[in-house]
Amino acid sequence: MTGKVGLFIKENPPLIPQELLQRVNELSTSLLADAMEGCGVMDYSIKPITPGMKFVGTALTVNCPNGANLMFHKALYSASKGYIVTVDGKGNTSGAALGDLMATAAKKVGVSGIVLDGVVRDIAILRKLSLPIFSKGAVPNATSKDGPGEINGIISCGGAIVNPGDLIMGDDDGIVVVRRTTIEDVIQIAEEKSKKEEQRIQEIAEGKIMPSWVGNKLKDLGIL
Repeated sequence: MTGKVGLFIKENPPLIPQELLQRVNELSTSLLADAMEGCGVMDYSIKPITPGMKFVGTALTVNCPNGANLMFHKALYSASKGYIVTVDGKGNTSGAALGDLMATAAKKVGVSGIVLDGVVRDIAILRKLSLPIFSKGAVPNATSKDGPGEINGIISCGGAIVNPGDLIMGDDDGIVVVRRTTIEDVIQIAEEKSKKEEQRIQEIAEGKIMPSWVGNKLKDLGIL
């Protein structure tokens, strides 16, 4: 969040049930975004360091002052499989908050992904790790290793509010955050939309090129 960063560390949130994650994994960030009417979407600049990366998991949040990464270190080393370490790096692009050593440790710990509102370095090595990492890009400089910082508080990452324990999904289109209390409702809406899109693809294959809603809107405008 905005304002001065304090110092606190809270316990990691409980993991989202695997059956829900499996259902989300069959969807896309676009479907989730549509289901939430555009809410919970991070800034377009936060993208996978390698095209084709995808993850879904439970947000473990980090708030770093001026992009300094002391608490980022702490959060990574206390994480485990199923967590997406989600870092408010204040959008700092002058120094990388994540490099090869931290990422290698994260891979060993088993985290399911990393989202950084900031930049990384050693990107060639990071890509070889096959760990889903989303950031604003890469730069050779390192950020400072100072504190304080906050772990598992409410953060703003890429313009989206993230609570510890929220569902977070990333793919080539970007990042979407789903409030934990709304996960099942959002999944249901997204699954229904997915079915409608599949039906529309079938219609196109059958030669029904223009969807009915386009025709109706054009008629309302007096074009058809």
